[in-house]
Amino acid sequence: MRNVSSSQPTNTTSSQKTSAVKSEAKELFPKQEQKTPPTTKTSASKGAKALPYTLGVVNPAGSHVHNHLEFLRNPKDAEGRCRTHPNYDSRTLKLNLSELERHKAKVTPASKQWWDLKAQYFDTVLLFKTGKFYEMFHMDADVGVQVLGFNYMKGHVGHAGFPEIGYGSFCQKLVERGYKVARVEQTETPDMLKERKSKTKGKKPQVVNREVCSVMSIGTRTFCYLDDTSRLKKSTESHGPLLTIKETLLSTPISDEEDGDQPICEYGISIVDAVNGTVTLGQFADDVLRSRMHTLLTTHMPSEVLVEGGSASSVLLSLLKSYSNFRVEIVRPKEHLPKSTAVDPSIRQQLDRPNNPAQPWDVQETIQELHRRGYFPRGSKSSSNSRARWPKVLQAAIDGNANLAVSSLGAALFYLQRSLIDEEIMTMGNIKAYVPPTTINPTNHGVPIISQLAQEEMREEDGVVLSESSTSEKEEDASFQWKIESTMKDMCQETEIDHMALDGTTLQNLEILTNGQTQSTAGSLWSKLNHTKTPHGGRLLKAWLLRPLFRAQDIARRADAVQELSAGGAGMSMGDARILLSKCGDIERLLSRVHSMSGTENASHHPNERAVLYENVVHTKRKVGDFRKLLNGLRQASEIPEVFEKIQIESGLLQRVVRKADKGGCFPDMGVELDWFFDNFDCDLAAKGEFEPTRGIDEAYDEACDTVERIEGELQEYKDEMCRHLPSSARSHWKYINTKSDSKDKYLIELPAKLQVPDDFYVKAKRGSGAKQVNKYRTPVVERLVHTLENALELQKAGKERGMQLIFSKFDSKRNIWAAAAQATALLDALGALAQVAGTAGYTRPHISECTSGPTINVVQGRHPCVEVTHSGGDFIPNDLSLGDSSSESSSNSRVLLLSGPNMVSFLSGRTTNFTDITM
Repeated sequence: MRNVSSSQPTNTTSSQKTSAVKSEAKELFPKQEQKTPPTTKTSASKGAKALPYTLGVVNPAGSHVHNHLEFLRNPKDAEGRCRTHPNYDSRTLKLNLSELERHKAKVTPASKQWWDLKAQYFDTVLLFKTGKFYEMFHMDADVGVQVLGFNYMKGHVGHAGFPEIGYGSFCQKLVERGYKVARVEQTETPDMLKERKSKTKGKKPQVVNREVCSVMSIGTRTFCYLDDTSRLKKSTESHGPLLTIKETLLSTPISDEEDGDQPICEYGISIVDAVNGTVTLGQFADDVLRSRMHTLLTTHMPSEVLVEGGSASSVLLSLLKSYSNFRVEIVRPKEHLPKSTAVDPSIRQQLDRPNNPAQPWDVQETIQELHRRGYFPRGSKSSSNSRARWPKVLQAAIDGNANLAVSSLGAALFYLQRSLIDEEIMTMGNIKAYVPPTTINPTNHGVPIISQLAQEEMREEDGVVLSESSTSEKEEDASFQWKIESTMKDMCQETEIDHMALDGTTLQNLEILTNGQTQSTAGSLWSKLNHTKTPHGGRLLKAWLLRPLFRAQDIARRADAVQELSAGGAGMSMGDARILLSKCGDIERLLSRVHSMSGTENASHHPNERAVLYENVVHTKRKVGDFRKLLNGLRQASEIPEVFEKIQIESGLLQRVVRKADKGGCFPDMGVELDWFFDNFDCDLAAKGEFEPTRGIDEAYDEACDTVERIEGELQEYKDEMCRHLPSSARSHWKYINTKSDSKDKYLIELPAKLQVPDDFYVKAKRGSGAKQVNKYRTPVVERLVHTLENALELQKAGKERGMQLIFSKFDSKRNIWAAAAQATALLDALGALAQVAGTAGYTRPHISECTSGPTINVVQGRHPCVEVTHSGGDFIPNDLSLGDSSSESSSNSRVLLLSGPNMVSFLSGRTTNFTDITM
């Protein structure tokens, strides 16, 4: 009996599927004899004794076959290297299946299939599909028992499992515990296997084909239709991105006269947000303290980090070890990618790299692989640049010789390809630039073009530069393009400062994101300010906190918008807008989900397209549910400009955010596009699996429908024509049978046997006898028409099956319109959150004046925004401060303030609060 929790429902299958499942289970686990083997050593530790197992009963942990196998007790990689070897590959395993035979564990075709996959994914838990269940064998079964609370099944082979419907929740638990999880699906049905057998010469295949469809780790966790999307928000808050680091040490030594800011190393980094479908590239120099890397780790909080084996310095590795919230994965200079197990050789050729072992960190191989896989649109035939339509940041990195950044992208690409999610993420084309807070001269070992693109992106996020959506289509690209409004000054000066530099130490000391005691958000500045209503608005507000504005005019522009939203007519409208925002959902991440469901040009080779799934009803509901959420969220967002329509707005930034293009704003006009999807996609019918594409969506489907209609008309015309030449009673007796689309021997003609028919009528079948006998005829004309009809019905069926995918693809082609809406709603949401705080009692807008005679700061009755809330020691005492202000009696134009006092404990506590108050 399976150890399945009652909370996980199971679905019944047809008798054919059930019998197939039973036969395969027998093949995996042949009948076992009652025999107790001699005691041997376990695989847990060298020299430890393994517990004896008993055949035919439930064995406890530590007493299964795999605990006795020498090739698991002392594993070697595929090249035969042991764990102590410096180049040991923990991802692969050298097999010795003859040991299994000695332990009465017969190696059937299905179990050999499992071991062959395990040899390529030794560090990964395999969820091996058998029928409608995901099975866990041997050491993976131990994980299922220990982590998921399963029970072992009967037998001396470790075995546990759960139904397909439970994949999302169980995979989530494994990933959160730090495991990598591979989903292995059947990509053949028994009928397909039978057909393959008939075409195979020589040794016949004995088991349905299986392929790895995805590999999930904490850094590559995505949420597909197999997952329960209600867990999305909670899970993505705890799952940071995947960070890849390429390091090189600079040969220039540090001079004794120089301070510690002189660069001594250089980093190329790639940050992959798997859920959001974004990739961020950067290259920068760093000092002896690795200040910039520390800041990167603090601000982005990755959950998984890839470094180069044998190349990463001990300083970098020590820095990474000082963080306990992510796992570190070593990617060696040469790595073996698992080979595809697809039946079709052309698919294997597409999935497998030409060079295996691959060189993940090699720049040229990375560029070649990007070309080969075709993630991005190709340049036009008239252009000599084949990368002309690649993302700008990637082009800049390649053309600007940012080799470290491209190298890190290569390692990330290797990891994504191994996880089989590279197509899903890279085809989004959402590649951004990263520039750390600058304390080192950016002209040293920097990439100016990447820095410039990063500055442009940040100014767009800040609202200094906004983007409009365009509904005009270009010849080379049918997707909607951005129109960038150039409202900023020429950024030719690389040293021009746009934002304050907050390094990791400053962020921790000022408790910007987390408090210093529990490292949670409680009591932090982020917890005080985060009143956003959308997840993407919250992410933008957090980005603002991490890089505060520096220019007075930029600060004033944002402050004008916040002030206007905190009171008056705009404030009342903002209250209504916040209600709409709360119904928008996470537009950015839902756009990524729809993109993955739309299918790309090369998606047909992905194993998911061949996977045999048994919970299609549930999966379809989830797909439609995501799309419905996105449509409804965008509909709510489209109403925001109407909320502010009758309000006089003074802030230029706010006008751009909430006004449409025809009124001088940047909010996209989505009405016509959204109406089309609401009119042509019935979510309720689609959730039931009854969706049929409307005219104009799929040319092939439309043509097939026309053919079906034409053939049915010709069959009726043929009947009318023949009845004119047959006896008069023929018309009343002529009947077409088997007219349904799934019928066999379609459109047989039923006529009484006694009726004289033309010579070209031949009998296919009969029913009845004697005077009541009816013959079932077929004619050459009907046979020709039926052949054409069946072909058209097959095309029509395929069109129905891909109907939703075509809708998703059409929606995805207009992604820039929806992305513009996401940007506008995020900006408004972040401004609204600041206005919510600014409107409370005790807050005032600071006055920033031009620095003419020297820097000054003057604070009257300053209150720490977080300590005031958490303070429990009586009334909070506000503080005044004046530095550099010659008009102040207390400062005397001084720029340094010395704090002293007798009671050091209370003094340090109070003065630290004062210091962080002023600093913040």
